[in-house]
Amino acid sequence: MAEQAEATSSSSTLTDDQYDEACDLIGEGVNWIARFRETKDASLLEKAIANFRDSLRIWTKGHPDRPIPLTNLSNGLWHRFEVEGKMEDLEEALAYAEEAFPLHHPGELGYYATLQLLRSTMSARFDYTNKMEDLRKTLEYSRAFHQLHTHDDPNRSATLVVTSNCLLASFKRKGDLEELEE
Repeated sequence: MAEQAEATSSSSTLTDDQYDEACDLIGEGVNWIARFRETKDASLLEKAIANFRDSLRIWTKGHPDRPIPLTNLSNGLWHRFEVEGKMEDLEEALAYAEEAFPLHHPGELGYYATLQLLRSTMSARFDYTNKMEDLRKTLEYSRAFHQLHTHDDPNRSATLVVTSNCLLASFKRKGDLEELEE
């Protein structure tokens, strides 16, 4: 999937014009997503996704900014999955998030956003597949996401709810009390 967005060149060196074009594509795509959130017009998602795919053709593998379009494309596909419910969008969103995550550095906004996408997409996939491996990964991402929140963070309790729900689902499937003791 991610390979489809690859260009023939894998150079991490771009001209100023190419760099500007990629930045413009990302900016426009982010604006399309924001407008979609306001209007719920799914055609705006298509525009955003197209922009993010085009930016991936510029920021090829090896380029230090590649995680930006990967995360944004994952986010656009995730929104489209939420609207249309197509499993291929969910799988593709997950694949791009998995590619982007190790390229982000802890502490960056992209790291946080991609980890949240991984948690959401994997949880949704578990809801569809009911596979324990998907639940295990959801729990792994939920724990990592929870650890990013300090004790005084007002969102910390919400991250605990997600983690608790994963543990409960695991217990219901396996009957393993050790996991619930966490």
